[in-house]
Amino acid sequence: MKKNGVLDEEDDGEVDLASQAFQIWKTATEANPKLKKIIPSLNNVVYSTKTNTYGTLKEGVITYAKTPEGNDMLTWMDKKNNVVTQSQQTILKTLSCSIDEPAQTAIDSHHDIVAKSLALMQQQEVRTSGILGSRFSTKYRLYTLLDGYCKREQGSLFLSDEVKLATDDIYNYPLRDNAKYILGQQLKRGAKIEDIVDMVTELRKNDELCIINEEDSQHNEPQIICSMGLKNIE
Repeated sequence: MKKNGVLDEEDDGEVDLASQAFQIWKTATEANPKLKKIIPSLNNVVYSTKTNTYGTLKEGVITYAKTPEGNDMLTWMDKKNNVVTQSQQTILKTLSCSIDEPAQTAIDSHHDIVAKSLALMQQQEVRTSGILGSRFSTKYRLYTLLDGYCKREQGSLFLSDEVKLATDDIYNYPLRDNAKYILGQQLKRGAKIEDIVDMVTELRKNDELCIINEEDSQHNEPQIICSMGLKNIE
């Protein structure tokens, strides 16, 4: 997919979006503990609008959704349904604001842009991500690491059935949010493969690795979590 390039940074996929968001959540709730109750009580599809500070052409909507495979995706579209940027870090920075940021009235096409963004996410997921998600995602990197480990240790005493089963689960099911964050941090820090293997098998043993139960994974389409409009104010 073509990028507009105006706001794009160099490859920002080294840090998983969920890990970035978790750190933002941690910082925000430490500064204001009341958010721990306020935010979880909000329903999915909640939306708001803030003042746009990126020029007339960047007025639009940022949509946050979670795919059936458990991948978090942010999309920023302008009022003409063009993608402004695919840089997840840039989008997160654009969303940042203080607790005193005044809410603006939504732009007329807010919900239409969200619908277009969701359709785009579905296309992008099928075309470039597949079951493992983006090659920069924690799931993709974790599976690639463990799959390589299993092939390398085939026939040795170090390769247990638990490791094989955990690797299969990571391929077939979405990672739980906490597991995604913990393992994403380990990958980012360059932890030893043996330590990651131990952590993965321990998470699986405690049913904290993947969402496997049918009732936990009942959505076959992306879930809109929230959206933020960016409106020009004269």
